[in-house]
Amino acid sequence: MKIKLTASLIIFLFVFGLTIQAQRVKQTIAPEFSVLLPVGTASQDVGIGFGLNAQAQFPIKRSAFSILARSGLNIFTAKTINIEGFQFNTKSTIDLPFLVGGRYYVSKGLHTDLEFGVLVGISNSAGTAFDFSPSLGYSAGGFDPFVRFSSNFGTGGSFFSFGTRYQFRIR
Repeated sequence: MKIKLTASLIIFLFVFGLTIQAQRVKQTIAPEFSVLLPVGTASQDVGIGFGLNAQAQFPIKRSAFSILARSGLNIFTAKTINIEGFQFNTKSTIDLPFLVGGRYYVSKGLHTDLEFGVLVGISNSAGTAFDFSPSLGYSAGGFDPFVRFSSNFGTGGSFFSFGTRYQFRIR
């Protein structure tokens, strides 16, 4: 599934990217809040999560591309697991993402992001893992709602993020 998602994103960028004009994008820093919904094996271990991150955007002159850097805090709630009549409580998990990547403006406001980096677990039940995060968003009037899929390869955990940022121009 990860390969199909990546291939689809690359095809989408190249097919639609041929007709896109360069936009006037400014350097920004954007605090973001997101709701994190674990999927796959992660959904068995943790409950819903919340993310508080900041993302910096550095546009590449005369192109629809920007360089991104993101970091912050992801907190997943504990979950009660029922196995053959026995109940077990998991621990909440706290991760610090450190990601870099790129943004491509598909049309005015509509963009796709692709970020790579590490998630550093700072709670007892978390580890450190490589993270891959494609996303889709729409920037308008400083607000930037987005949906992101994050897959980390160390623990096999994946989650969807639904959130918004507010972009402040830094230059």
